[in-house]
Amino acid sequence: MRRGRKKYGPYYYKSIRTPEGKVKNIYLGKEKPKKGFNAKDRKNLVKLVLVFLFISFFLLGFSFTGKFLGTFYTVPVNITFNRSSEFVWSPETQGEITSLKVSGFFSGNGTAKIFLKTPDKKLLVLDTKSVSSPGVPVHPGITGFVIKLPENKTKPNFTAENQTIQPLFKKEVDQKGADRFQMTIESPLHSLYNSSLIYFNVSVTLNNATCVYSLDNTANKTMKNDTDRHFYSLENLSDGYHSVVFYCNNSFLQNHTQASFITDTQPPDIAFVSPSPLNESFINNTYVQWNYSSSENLSFCILSINQTNYTKPATQNFCYFNLTLKSNQTYCLTGFASDTAGNWNQTETVCINVFYIKPEPELSVVWKSPENNSVTNKNWIYWEFEVNKKPSNCTLLIASFNYTMNINDTVCFFNLTNLSDNLYQGNVSVEFPETNLTIQTPSCSVVSPKNFTIPQNLSFSLLLLPPTPENHSVLQKPNLTLNLTSNLNLSSCSLLFNQTQIKMNLSQNFCSLSLNLTPGTHNLLIQAQSKNLTNSTLLTLSYQPTNLTQNQTNLTQPEQNITQYPVIPFISSCEQTCSLNISTQNLTLQIQISGNLTLHIESITYTIKPPTQNLPPVLTKPFPNLTL
Repeated sequence: MRRGRKKYGPYYYKSIRTPEGKVKNIYLGKEKPKKGFNAKDRKNLVKLVLVFLFISFFLLGFSFTGKFLGTFYTVPVNITFNRSSEFVWSPETQGEITSLKVSGFFSGNGTAKIFLKTPDKKLLVLDTKSVSSPGVPVHPGITGFVIKLPENKTKPNFTAENQTIQPLFKKEVDQKGADRFQMTIESPLHSLYNSSLIYFNVSVTLNNATCVYSLDNTANKTMKNDTDRHFYSLENLSDGYHSVVFYCNNSFLQNHTQASFITDTQPPDIAFVSPSPLNESFINNTYVQWNYSSSENLSFCILSINQTNYTKPATQNFCYFNLTLKSNQTYCLTGFASDTAGNWNQTETVCINVFYIKPEPELSVVWKSPENNSVTNKNWIYWEFEVNKKPSNCTLLIASFNYTMNINDTVCFFNLTNLSDNLYQGNVSVEFPETNLTIQTPSCSVVSPKNFTIPQNLSFSLLLLPPTPENHSVLQKPNLTLNLTSNLNLSSCSLLFNQTQIKMNLSQNFCSLSLNLTPGTHNLLIQAQSKNLTNSTLLTLSYQPTNLTQNQTNLTQPEQNITQYPVIPFISSCEQTCSLNISTQNLTLQIQISGNLTLHIESITYTIKPPTQNLPPVLTKPFPNLTL
């Protein structure tokens, strides 16, 4: 409001109520008053700031001096469990644990639980039932929040034998951020030992290091050291599978590594088995099979016969030898064998007597000329036949006349000339250096067309031809060819093999067949027929390949249907549901596994509230390797 050059208004008032209940207006002036806090508002603000600072000290872990109320640690573990186990856990410093997280992954058909045990408490850290399957970023679990990896993130290869698995997160154990030092196991290696004395040797690239070892989840034992090498001699170790964890550290750094090995100091139990001859037996055969076996796999075999040794690799848990012995002699045999660890043992000594009476050879004749019951218009007949053994003399008998035949190896031949029309029936007599045999195998030929009947005394013989192996031969290849001929034309020819009748290829007086053998001894019966005559011959062969090794003798096993289970990672926290503030003394992590499930713990993260006074650091015990 203005009147002339003077300004009137506006005027500002403030209404208050008096203690008597009346309203009173107070003049504040012409200028608009500025907003601000009165004394009461300032008092409330100060209270709010004090409450906020008091709460922040607990949430952020700071005190007025600016120091941490707790120290944060991450310890790599990398242990795989496939059965319920537990191990003692010693934190780096003494104090009270205020938070705890366990990270890792699991796979399989079953469940697993992890507990933190103290002398008076047992806290649940993880229950895999709260984890369903990969793909959900965050899932509320029984023990807090279980954080899972997304589907598109690469997961580590999960194998119980491979311990080079990268953790989900990595934080150096030492507070100064130094790199880890190297540990190399020189002994024992992942191998098989045939001694109960085992040497532990570990080299480390760390000065002033202290190393301990834990064998088969037993208490730690301190190792001796020499500069950068730490060693220990372990005696009287029991046979079987063993695992050892080596752990080394100094005031700032720590590391651990592990190895597994097998000890076998017991010799294999071996004994002769069938078809080996019995002790003090009589053998009417120079071909003898010797087999001995063991309850465990063997590596090498030695058969000693009259102080002469025969060696060959073993086939799984068997040793077998096929030998040809001399007749009218006594043989004493002992079998020796070593297992895969190098332990040797021997069988009992067996003595046999070989009295072999060699039978006279069965002489067979293959007539080449003339053809039986043939007719010719010549005045001469060419006689030729072949025997299965080289003769010393061949004689042709015709009408009471003897003709000495010519010999070319196993072929006898003679040309009979100046013949007239007549029937000529020839018989042959064959002499060998060691005996004299006469063969009744007539051959007829005529020079004029007349009808004649085949003589009734006609014999029927069979002869095996190369490349057919000799009887009782040992073959090194599975391919077998059988060739057989006869002195007569054949009407049928077959092979009885493994209770199966096989028809052979037939051409006049010749039949053949090719087949493959399996390892072992086989009896092959060849049966032939010529008109109303039948004959057969038995052939015994063994196929034993020499290039078989212990790892090659097993036939390829069919692939089994193996169920593939997903690998599910986890970070299980015990901060929200566990009542911690527990002492770091005598802590134990207990793993309970049911069903076919494998659990891998990669690291443990925890916060320790230090005690009022500084205590010396506690040497962390190594985590035992419980993977079988």
